[in-house]
Amino acid sequence: KMDKPDAKADRVKQELMQYGITPEEWGGDTQFVEVSALKGTGADKLLESILVLAEVMDLRSATKTRAECVVIEAKLEVGRGPVCTVIVKTGTLKKGDSIVSGFTSGRARSLMGHTGKMLDFALPSTPVQILGLETCPSPGDDLIVVDSEREAKKIVQNRLDEKVASDLLTVRSA
Repeated sequence: KMDKPDAKADRVKQELMQYGITPEEWGGDTQFVEVSALKGTGADKLLESILVLAEVMDLRSATKTRAECVVIEAKLEVGRGPVCTVIVKTGTLKKGDSIVSGFTSGRARSLMGHTGKMLDFALPSTPVQILGLETCPSPGDDLIVVDSEREAKKIVQNRLDEKVASDLLTVRSA
């Protein structure tokens, strides 16, 4: 909120000290970066600070494991079928992987990056569009890689069975 005329960064820092958050320049260990969305200032410094902090703390994501992703959006497109946009949280998502998300499964037939380029794999923090699911999952669902399409279908069937059983219990108790 640095764009507001009455914005005072020092006052905010003092108020945060009540909660044990002390700025680096005052002898603490918390970085503060002033950013203005309206003027576009400070964004470069913020990104630089994040990169330096990640390097100092040696923050890395596992890439040699099966991918775990989160669904950002999903839609049914004419001629393409269900198209699911995910962000890879951990692991490496590869073209051809058997995948499960919510109550649907399939095989990642194609992966397309945010620039429209076709990919063979996607690493952590990469947004990617996937073709190959049977139906559209819900936004917010996890998408995981499993050993085979048979295992994927088994997981989906178990989830559906649990949902039906849960729905029956809800109806009986009502």
